[in-house]
Amino acid sequence: MRAWAIAGTILLFLIALPALAVVLASGWVRLAGQVILSIVLSVILAVFVFFAYVCMRAQARKWGTALVLAAMAILFLIYATWAGLPL
Repeated sequence: MRAWAIAGTILLFLIALPALAVVLASGWVRLAGQVILSIVLSVILAVFVFFAYVCMRAQARKWGTALVLAAMAILFLIYATWAGLPL
């Protein structure tokens, strides 16, 4: 149970701190936040696409479609991070 709490806290900091850097900072701090946030979102995107592929192969089309839609939302977040759109 304690390991899950630690892992959740680390994941929160991997997403929350770079997002705050992108929104509130400028210069090198903003660039670092964009890079870290893009890497984290890309890993999450890869996991979603892999599980969507597994669901499609297992004939679970609804789950696969939902995961593909979630992957598209993550792609939009990566685009919004670099395009400067407000999150």
